[in-house]
Amino acid sequence: MKRIACLLITVLLLCLVSTAGTASTGGKLDIMPLSMVKPGQKGTGLTVISGTTIEAFDVEVLDCMITESPTRSLILVRVSGPPIERSGGIAAGMSGSPVYIDGRLVGAIAYGFDNADHTLGLLTPAEDMLAVQKLLPSVPSLSVEEVAAGGHHFTVGAAGEEAGLSFDHVVLAPNQLSAAMYRNNLPDGTVVAYPVATPVMVQGFGARSRQLLDKAMSRWNLLSIPAGQAWAGNGEVELVPGAAIGVQLIRGDVNYTAIGTLTFLTDGGFSAFGHPFLHRGQVDFFATGAYIHQTVKSSQVPFKLGSPLSPIGRLLQDRSAAIAGVIGDLPDGIDLSVHVTDKSTGRQSSFRAEVVRDEMLSPALLAIAMLEALDRGIDRIGRGTAEVITRVRADELSQQVSRHNMFYSSSDISAALLGEFLRNLQALMVNDVSAVTLQAVSLEVQIDEERQTARIEKVVPSTYKVRPGETVEVTVHLKPYRGETSLVIMNLMIPEDIRPGEAAVNVRGGGYGLPRLAVSDVVLEITDGDEEEEVPETEKIATAENLDNLVNQLFEREKNYEVVLELFSVGEMDMMVEREQEGVFGEGGTSPLDPIKVKLSTDWVIQGDAYFQLEILPAEQDRGPEDGSGAGTKETMTGGNEVD
Repeated sequence: MKRIACLLITVLLLCLVSTAGTASTGGKLDIMPLSMVKPGQKGTGLTVISGTTIEAFDVEVLDCMITESPTRSLILVRVSGPPIERSGGIAAGMSGSPVYIDGRLVGAIAYGFDNADHTLGLLTPAEDMLAVQKLLPSVPSLSVEEVAAGGHHFTVGAAGEEAGLSFDHVVLAPNQLSAAMYRNNLPDGTVVAYPVATPVMVQGFGARSRQLLDKAMSRWNLLSIPAGQAWAGNGEVELVPGAAIGVQLIRGDVNYTAIGTLTFLTDGGFSAFGHPFLHRGQVDFFATGAYIHQTVKSSQVPFKLGSPLSPIGRLLQDRSAAIAGVIGDLPDGIDLSVHVTDKSTGRQSSFRAEVVRDEMLSPALLAIAMLEALDRGIDRIGRGTAEVITRVRADELSQQVSRHNMFYSSSDISAALLGEFLRNLQALMVNDVSAVTLQAVSLEVQIDEERQTARIEKVVPSTYKVRPGETVEVTVHLKPYRGETSLVIMNLMIPEDIRPGEAAVNVRGGGYGLPRLAVSDVVLEITDGDEEEEVPETEKIATAENLDNLVNQLFEREKNYEVVLELFSVGEMDMMVEREQEGVFGEGGTSPLDPIKVKLSTDWVIQGDAYFQLEILPAEQDRGPEDGSGAGTKETMTGGNEVD
């Protein structure tokens, strides 16, 4: 009996390439319809095995298969020839390699079988790929007959038996878990195929930023491969079918590039991959040339090891049958600059990169690139105090917005300082008020290994009884870490319209009560694709009326180095407690009732809180001995102290 085999179909990622060389223009595209493709036909495929030289390999059609997923149709083929012998078979990165029969384009290499015969593969028909290119606004539409949709099950014909195949049925599974379930319920002679990781060249990232990047992109099951830069002597690449190409999400001092093969060109447009990259639909990613250092043999899946060359265009469509884009016109990315000063060593460093614009991906990619810049800047992972200035420029903002803040961490200052900015950036990009087109983001950081925090030790008001319109002088005792107590004075003006009775005054650090945002947690939350997950109530801000209001809420929030004094009437305090019990918080974890608030900047990250009560006397009541100042007669209550 034939044993049931679980064969792993490898989605071999393609991308667009070319470099400073002259891109060939597409003439009339001659496509062989799927209806004319028959078992036994022989043709030629084109790909790059090493460097930039395009080589031809032999292709024999074994059968045609009909399905709805992952593409409408697939063509089973066997490949051979010297290039295939050197690569060890169909390799990750060959996706998009065009295949011709009698000079007519049949389709592109898109899938390969893992842990099996690497000379077997599946083509995505050129007709399906051309349908994706029709979506490009700048490329003329071409009339091509649509292929009828089928199911998820293929039957291999007599040609397969003649070719010596050990199976006669192929079932496509969406993932490895489903494949395992299918395998246990399928008859003999049936193989299960499913997509596996796509090769992506990761350049310039350190160990932990690369690990975070891999986790952030894990939902797309990409194969992360560390790689170096292509050197100037790699030469120019002519943009023709079979050339290696790349799709970039980040470029500059770090690069994140998917490597593949160009399938065909039309006037001003290109198609590649024969399958999706991230399946994001309409996109605007960098398309680059690519240099292949080596095609690595592997018993699991051979793969191409490459590097990106110069940008040559933009990827605009990312669909199930192909990726497609235009040549010459480059996307407008988000410029990122980071300058780090390590005050402990005196070392300064600068970092620059460009990140694609994508509502979901951009905040996470920016944060990961920033983390790499910080890790390079201080060359350690550990405690420290950071003074940070972040700046954002966008088309819809009348001017550049900035925020200054301080952060302290006892374990990882680089990761700690990025959480707040990442959350602000995400809120800005996905807001429901106005579209935001980011142009530039910058980060200026000074990091000291020493701890620069101060704890609110106690607060002492000049009086405990006061009338509307009067001022209470509040002395705040701050105890710096391993330092002498410092006194600061804050003046609290009592409103004219406040009601008589008891009132509470809370004194706290500007960031007290808010959750600490670990950059890794925020990055993974952004990219996990779970739209149902609610943002924690403690991180919510009031509904913005317009973009300016939103920016003000995000970038003018309280700072960690501020002492914040808040006055609540008794009624407001009751409502605050009730709101807290319901899980509804405002800024700093306090009431959304907009209390009277006074802020004072310091040189420390302020931790802890304290509070006291005031008695608000009626405005018309004459002051008597019994209602004079009660300064020093009552104790202040101190809350918990924050230590990261």
